[in-house]
Amino acid sequence: MAHSAKAASKSSTPAARTSGSTEIVNAGGTDFFGGGQIVAEGGTTGSTTVSGGIEIVNAGGTALGALTSAGDQDVFGLTSGGTVS
Repeated sequence: MAHSAKAASKSSTPAARTSGSTEIVNAGGTDFFGGGQIVAEGGTTGSTTVSGGIEIVNAGGTALGALTSAGDQDVFGLTSGGTVS
């Protein structure tokens, strides 16, 4: 499933790929249930909710306002305004 949420949330997911998880892209951001999200170098994501999965922000990647619930966030790039619970 590939979808750009750029116009709605000023973030981009130009080549989203999921495996063994559910991804929901809406005007408020992206939600993942299980599985995970990788933000690659040069990539930006905003208002992402990861529930029971993992978000990996690679060097050169940016995650803004991520909420990670019952999961993990591994950051090698930049993250701002996020919550891990």
